Amino acid sequence: MLTERAQFLEWLMQNELPETAVRTVITGDACGCVTNSRDGITPSRQWHRNNPSEDDCNGLGVTSTSTNTNIKGVCLPVGVSQATIPFADEIKTEIGKIQKDDHVWWGTVNTADGTYIDLTTMEELRDYITYDSIKYVVVVVKEVTGIGQVAYLQRKE
Repeated sequence: MLTERAQFLEWLMQNELPETAVRTVITGDACGCVTNSRDGITPSRQWHRNNPSEDDCNGLGVTSTSTNTNIKGVCLPVGVSQATIPFADEIKTEIGKIQKDDHVWWGTVNTADGTYIDLTTMEELRDYITYDSIKYVVVVVKEVTGIGQVAYLQRKE
């Protein structure tokens, strides 16, 4: 007998209602714009202007490679989600200011092989999900009995 999560992942794979997106995970070495920045975290555009011969990290803070995975899940604009599923106060605190173009992503399945994708491993400063040609960072991920996870996505600047 399939678990609730396995049933949900199967439903995601077999139905047209779930949305498709691309999960991009960036791996590599820290770029000089980060290691030489004031706080050691925030990429410095000025460093790249001063060092044009160095590898360009495209503002991501790592000179790296990226791995793209095609995924499916249920994606709703935050306005629709809030009307049907109220956010707990602790989640609102983690999210910060809720923007009108933020989204909520329910469940995540790899479209190539039907396996579950864990979004908690995504780094907010560099990894992202591209949905409807727009890049989103994963800000908060919460476990949900039966489907696995729900993720709060904020539009990447």
